[in-house]
Formats: sequence, structure tokens, C-alpha cells
Amino acid sequence: MMSWVTSESFQTRACDSIDYDFRFDDAMANIGCTVYSFDPSMLDTPDHKRGDRVFFKRIGISDKDDDHFVPRVDEYVEKRRAVNGWPMRRLQTILDQLGHKKEQLTVLKMDIEGYEWDVTRDLLDSGILSSVPQFLVEWHLFKDFPPRERVPDAVETYFRLNDMGFQLFVTGIFYLGSATSLRMTAETFIPVLTGADKRALWTVPWWGRACDMESDWSRERYQCQDKRQMGNWPVCFDKNLIPQSNCLVYSFGIDYDFRFDDAMANIGCTVYSFDPSMLDTPDHKRGDRVFFKRMGISDKDDDHFVPRVDEYVEKRRAVNGWPMRRLQTILDQLGHKKEQLTVLKLDIEGYEWDVTRDLLDSGILSSVPQFLVEWHLFTDFPPRERVPDAVDTYFRF
Repeated sequence: MMSWVTSESFQTRACDSIDYDFRFDDAMANIGCTVYSFDPSMLDTPDHKRGDRVFFKRIGISDKDDDHFVPRVDEYVEKRRAVNGWPMRRLQTILDQLGHKKEQLTVLKMDIEGYEWDVTRDLLDSGILSSVPQFLVEWHLFKDFPPRERVPDAVETYFRLNDMGFQLFVTGIFYLGSATSLRMTAETFIPVLTGADKRALWTVPWWGRACDMESDWSRERYQCQDKRQMGNWPVCFDKNLIPQSNCLVYSFGIDYDFRFDDAMANIGCTVYSFDPSMLDTPDHKRGDRVFFKRMGISDKDDDHFVPRVDEYVEKRRAVNGWPMRRLQTILDQLGHKKEQLTVLKLDIEGYEWDVTRDLLDSGILSSVPQFLVEWHLFTDFPPRERVPDAVDTYFRF
């Protein structure tokens, strides 16, 4: 099964949807755990003791106590509807009813077909989850449940587990149910953690993490009152975010398109435009307020950087590579180290992840009022194994 350290003193209660499948419950009992199995949909199965260490209860877990809960109709409910609804209880109530309020709940497992979001939120709000060493959960996003407008809140709930100290384990198995229905599951056990402050949770694959980030994009946390289209980029002009004087803009990634740069210059900003791929364009002054520099931004200084071959590199390869600099180095070279960088724009074809991480690690980004960035996840770049780290960089904002 797995390498699992346990003893007779460990007690595990699996609060989950069983659907007549006791494999997990029996396996945990076989290594010495006491297991409580819960499923309100098994209408023909009364409360009973299953073997020496497994106890079945025909109740479900919820974010509120309810004797007559009416569930949404799915494949489980359709074949066995309860006339008077299902008995549902909060975890606190279940622990109290079973006399386990003062005992250590070792493992909490949930497979409750989309209701895990509300239950997990309740577990987090109550603080009860902080004392559970391992939390095993199957996340569901069906095509109609939870409702689409509630999905961002569900994703926020998921990320709150990280804040509580749960660590992600690379043991999850995920699959698509349909084009509009994402179902996430995990069918392998996880090892016991060492250290009282460690926590465990199933991880998500690279594309699951990308979906988390995409879901976050739908939530505008700051409502800009004065948004203007500056060339091909939107810029917020609220509360003097763009000063009348001493406005300094760095624009990385031009590809011969200076619309944004020229638009910012036209309102009085001094703009520095950077692109190491424009090999036929030397450093020059473009108009009164736009200065072009044929170098790029990176997370390290490098005079001979060799980029991955894409549509931009293919048509204009540099024999000796590209000159690349960290933002700190560029500010120093241009004499802007003590000046306020008003807007920082990045459109650098997948390298923004490493650059942004460097900007966050150095702390330099904390002084920039506006950060405009185009995020890229190409089919081969960054490598799939690095996508979770890239998404973590995004959520560090």
C-alpha cells in the first residue's frame, strides 16, 4: 500500500462519501486505525459496526447542521432519493456526538461530490482543521456545480489551505470529465509527516495550477476608476498613479511596435523601450521622450544570453547572443536608481516568470505603482515541471 508509520494509539475517522466502497476504510483499519465511515446516500444501510475497527454512520458532513438536507440531483442521488432528505452535520457536531471532541483526529478524508468547497471553508473558518495532520480531499468542479459565479470563492478556499500550513504532495491524479466539467481525484495514499506542525494535502498537476491562476484572473481586486487605453495596453490613472511630472516608464518587449511607448510619451512620461531581439535597431532616441535600448531584462546579468528559438528568434538570431540585465543593473546604468519608476511593462515571451520572481525576491517591485505584464504558458515553455513554480510566483502578488 505505502510506507505508513502508525500504532494502535492512532485513531482515524474518514468523513467521506463511501458509496458502498470501503477499500480505504478497511485498509486504514487493517493497520490499526479506528475508522468512522459516513455516507447519507446509502439509504439501505443502517448505522452498524463493520469489522473490529470500522463504524458506519448514515449521516453526511456539511457546513451546517440539517436533518432534512435536500441534495442536488446527480448520479448518486438519482438512484436513491431520500423522501425526507439527508441528515447532515458540521464536523464539530459529529466529534461531539461521537465523544471524540478531545481526541486527535489523525486523517480526515472527503469525497462529497462538490460540497467539499463549503465544508472546507467551514473547517477553515472554525479553525478545526488546524489540528488535523492529514486532509485527503477530492475536489470537484462540475459543469453546473458549484455555480460558475462561486468558483472563484472555491479556489480562494483551496489556497487558504496553503496559508494554514498544509503541504502539497505530488500524488494527485486528475482527469477531465468533459469540456466543461473538471473533476479532480486522488487514489494513492500519502506518507505520514514528521513534525507536529506539518500538514499534507493532495497536489494538482501543472495544468491544474494553470487553471487556478486563470480563475484568479476573473477577479478584479482593484476597481480602476480611470482606465485608459495607451496604445495597445491599458493603464490606470487613479489617484495620481501617473504623476504630471517625473513620470518614468520602462517598456520591455517591443518587436517594432511602439504604440504603448509613444502614447505614454505623449502624456509627458519619459519612456525607455527595451528589446534585444531587434538586431537591426541600435540604441537611439525616438522623439523627445522615448529612448530605445537593444538589451533585455532577465533574472541575471548576461552579455551572451542564448534564447529559446521561437517565432521572434527564428527570423533574427544573434550570433553572440543577447545582452541581458537585471532591473537593478539597468536602473543603475541609466542613472535611475534614485528615481521613481512609474510603470513597468513586460512582454517577454515566457521569461516573465523568472524575471518576476527576481523582482519579488529583490523587493524592487514593491516601489513600482503599476506593473503591466503579459503572462505566457507555451506548449513547451516554461517546461511543464516548472509551471507550478511559475503560478506560485503569480500568487505571490
